[in-house]
Amino acid sequence: MRKILMNPEMYNYSQLKKRMNDTISATKGIVDEKYINPVVRGLAKFDEVIEMMKKQMGEGKFMALVLNATPLQQAMFPLIMAWLHLWSLTITIPKAKAILGDAKGAERQKLIAENAEAAYYSGRMLSSQFYIGAEFPKFFGRIDCIMNNEGAALKAEPGNFTGAPLE
Repeated sequence: MRKILMNPEMYNYSQLKKRMNDTISATKGIVDEKYINPVVRGLAKFDEVIEMMKKQMGEGKFMALVLNATPLQQAMFPLIMAWLHLWSLTITIPKAKAILGDAKGAERQKLIAENAEAAYYSGRMLSSQFYIGAEFPKFFGRIDCIMNNEGAALKAEPGNFTGAPLE
């Protein structure tokens, strides 16, 4: 809330989004769409959350903001990681292609086994693809939880959880 919503005109967030969008633009023609699209979708979903939170702030729903502050922080980390992995792919794919060409199967494995640089770039590509394809989708669950605005914690009364009599 403090770093995004209370920053004048959300300058820091707008600068981050600009860098992310620049990276997304740079991936066109280099990175497969199946790795670009989740990051694009993730940024759009994050924007939805920010807009929802701006509205809550305008309506004075500060406790709802406080409840979602940590989940927002926890959701932002995988988005940033996905962006960095996407950025990595814009670098590693051309370098790997320059070394490996269009080699496939056993020929590719032989090149990777004999060339440390080829192994490095191949491994970097695979780790970035794995993160975006297998780890980053968990981000959307976090975002859904924030968007659900569950307010049960705000309704709790003393003694709700312990069963102990109030003193």
